[in-house]
Amino acid sequence: LLDWGGQINPLASAIKNCWFYTTVSPGYLDELKYASGLNWLFENENGKALGVLNGIDTQRWDPKKDKLLTYKQEKNDLDSFKSNNKKALCEAYGLDDKLPLFVYIGRLMPEKGIEPIIHAIGSYLNRDNKANFIILGTGLVPLEDMAMNINEMYQNNVKAILAFDEKLAHNLYAGADFLLMPSFIEPCGLNQMYALRYGTVPIVSNIGGLKDSVIGLSESQDNGNGIKLYTIDLYTIWMAIEQAIALYEKPKEMNKVRQRASSVDMSWKKSAEIYLSIYEKVTNI
Repeated sequence: LLDWGGQINPLASAIKNCWFYTTVSPGYLDELKYASGLNWLFENENGKALGVLNGIDTQRWDPKKDKLLTYKQEKNDLDSFKSNNKKALCEAYGLDDKLPLFVYIGRLMPEKGIEPIIHAIGSYLNRDNKANFIILGTGLVPLEDMAMNINEMYQNNVKAILAFDEKLAHNLYAGADFLLMPSFIEPCGLNQMYALRYGTVPIVSNIGGLKDSVIGLSESQDNGNGIKLYTIDLYTIWMAIEQAIALYEKPKEMNKVRQRASSVDMSWKKSAEIYLSIYEKVTNI
């Protein structure tokens, strides 16, 4: 029971011996069957596994009560909430609030797709296209340097803030039009959930929890609340930016997508009910 490939492998042993195991999303559970190094084991033990999507703290992340925001949402007025916070952000960073605002929030690490994001931003703005981008986060020094370089090259349209700033993060979710999150690896992800909650349209890769929590506009015109990438490189991110701007230029359609995004239930309620049913099953309650 300890052995896996002639070595002691605690994870393999745990999967063999446990009564039940979960992952933080159904999509990630599927990925473990072919991209974990324990492929056969996860496939063989699949009968005692379940992917349960994480939730978020909807009291802390509440656009109507969030104390970190410059402007809270009044009743169900999503339009004013978004526009007021966007204007405040753009004024603070010297950006034109009439342009679409894309943000990246998170670690500057290769698995988060930040390198192709920066290349796509540079290529897009180099052709005199108009959009604004804010990058917030810290990480590997070479990627931090890339972020600062693109900031210097396009100071009127790009702001890179190399910091962990929770207040600013909340205000970015509130004021941005789009969140860039083309991760190469994302077992669940929370940023896309915060974005949805605050009416910011997520641009995500079709993996892990991103696949489970965001409905791409290409999947459903009636229910779509985000944009999905099926490969991750400069070209596909560029095309996603183009798609996002085309949506932004149709205010009625943009508002519908925002409304759908903000109405998604990302609380722990459903997930907690699933966990409770698992505990009851394994303890024979």
